[in-house]
Amino acid sequence: MFFIQAFKIFSSSPDSLTEHSPLPKKTFSVCSSLSTSYIIQNNFNRNDVRDFLFLAGSDCYYKITKEKFIRSYHLKTDLGYLKFLDSTWTKYADNWRINIVYTEKASNTTTHAYSLSVSSQFFNTYRYSRKPAETNSMEWRSGFLNPVTLSFSYNVTWMLWDYSNVLLGLSAVRLSTRPRYVGATEPKETPVAKTDRAFILAHYGMSGQANIFSKKISENITWDNFSFFFVNGISRDQVSADFRNSFTFRFFRHLQFRFDTHVIYDPSVSYQVQLQQEFLIGLFYEKRK
Repeated sequence: MFFIQAFKIFSSSPDSLTEHSPLPKKTFSVCSSLSTSYIIQNNFNRNDVRDFLFLAGSDCYYKITKEKFIRSYHLKTDLGYLKFLDSTWTKYADNWRINIVYTEKASNTTTHAYSLSVSSQFFNTYRYSRKPAETNSMEWRSGFLNPVTLSFSYNVTWMLWDYSNVLLGLSAVRLSTRPRYVGATEPKETPVAKTDRAFILAHYGMSGQANIFSKKISENITWDNFSFFFVNGISRDQVSADFRNSFTFRFFRHLQFRFDTHVIYDPSVSYQVQLQQEFLIGLFYEKRK
């Protein structure tokens, strides 16, 4: 019954859900940015590393609000490249995520919702290597929809602000693919299927996500947070989390200074928590309606 009801909700149109009720309120917001930074690192061998980072991102949010339900669509993208001085360009960031949430308004704060989330990357990723007396070689490591994660969950939802909420998925199904190539590490769990380039995995458990979109802290400072976790056991192999937090200071008309924090725990890659922090300055464009 859970999957039948969810299919009806996501496949129906907003008009069919509100056929005999007032017209829904529709709002949308688009925010795009282009940022850059100059990085200087000094490693333990006393070698200086200097590079430039160019990062482009966008957030698109569309929401339909009706008396008894809210349906929201959120698309977030990031694409960035790192330029080492006297060296080559390297892909630094490449990801996109689509999040669809259908919320039934049981109250003004606490409700329940169905959510569908899909995430992957845009372009192929390669490993470059060079052996003695040979030319550079290029080996495929990942690409569009490989890896990909598709999550569907039934949630208890806390509505925070107009564009923000917290979801606790009491029942969640996650389908994912992992790249398969020569030398790739086999998943510890048994895949439900294999292809020439992918391991296909399926999990059932509990999930959670926080969606905070451009919350104004002051006149010029906004806060964004998009975080996810999935649990289907009590071992370190059965927990994964992705925490993205950003504070943005906007000045003049289209300039911004941004402090980003990204924390990932993915046991399929490493048991170590990965931390990434960035200070960026750049241009932005925003439109709300």
